Amino acid sequence: MSSAKGLSKAHELIRFVSEVEERLRLAMQLGRMYAFDWNPVTDSVQRAGDPELIANLWGRSDDTGRHFLSRVHPDDREQFHRIACELTEDRPTYEISYRFIHDNGSVIWLHERGQGFYDSRGKLLRVVGLTAEITRNKEAEESLRQMSGRLLSAQEDERQRIARELHDNIGQDLAVLAVRTQKAMASCDNAALQEEIRQLHLDARDISLKVSQLSHQLHASELDLVGLATALQMLCRNFSKGSDFDLTCNCKDVPPQLDRNLSVTLYRITQEALHNIVKHAAASRVEVELFASDNGFALRIKDNGTGFQPDAVNATGLGLISMRERMNLVGGTLTITSQPGQGTTIEARVRLR
Repeated sequence: MSSAKGLSKAHELIRFVSEVEERLRLAMQLGRMYAFDWNPVTDSVQRAGDPELIANLWGRSDDTGRHFLSRVHPDDREQFHRIACELTEDRPTYEISYRFIHDNGSVIWLHERGQGFYDSRGKLLRVVGLTAEITRNKEAEESLRQMSGRLLSAQEDERQRIARELHDNIGQDLAVLAVRTQKAMASCDNAALQEEIRQLHLDARDISLKVSQLSHQLHASELDLVGLATALQMLCRNFSKGSDFDLTCNCKDVPPQLDRNLSVTLYRITQEALHNIVKHAAASRVEVELFASDNGFALRIKDNGTGFQPDAVNATGLGLISMRERMNLVGGTLTITSQPGQGTTIEARVRLR
């Protein structure tokens, strides 16, 4: 009787495992993914999952790691190989997205997560994981990136149009008004009225100066005239004049001629960061650094102000969202490090292609 119950439970367990395997197989097929098991000693790779995806990529389920690496896109191959070499017992997992060259010559995107397993001596025995095709996701991301790029480009064009309007029309009208009030003040014999006209003249000059500053902020013409490094130093000097904090700007090894989109991106990020510091940080010291790094450039804006929780404002802060979108468009990254009471550091990094 007990043996019959044991057989029944064994059959139930086998059926349960079969059902789980079938559900996993269907999920992998619907998700365009496969599981892999790589043996670094023999260099053999075993795969199971979406048969169509596997067949389209290799025509068979087994392969070698060397053959697989040769099919990774040349621009992603070094990074893919480096991740495999950097696996350790302390850091046995990895995650990467990369391009893969199809049998027909087309390029697809794959996203892979894996984990290494080691023996008692720390020798890597096998790497297992999941790989999913994400080409459609990447195409959607690229479409969104292009749309964001067009929106930011349109925004930059509108900034320049408004800046020209402020300078050429409103600025000129205010300049004329200042001249007329000066003449009226000179020809007026009434002391009280003369003082009133003098005050109007000063107000007109003050408004004209503010309009000129606003026009300058909207259209950074110095980027084209003197280059990014000098433009950033001029921007920092202008901010330091009207602020209560000490502001230093250090630009090192920055060529005078850079890609226009990259220059505008780094300039606008600095401008937005300084605006945020003035409005929210209550800082006494601010440092801006731009320097060559890793075949590209790194921009760092650091303050000793009140700080904040980045996760609490990332979703709603339009300034931070705009910074990230601008960096995405030039293929860079934006890192924000901050804690309440410990200041904030914003670092933008981009590699030249």
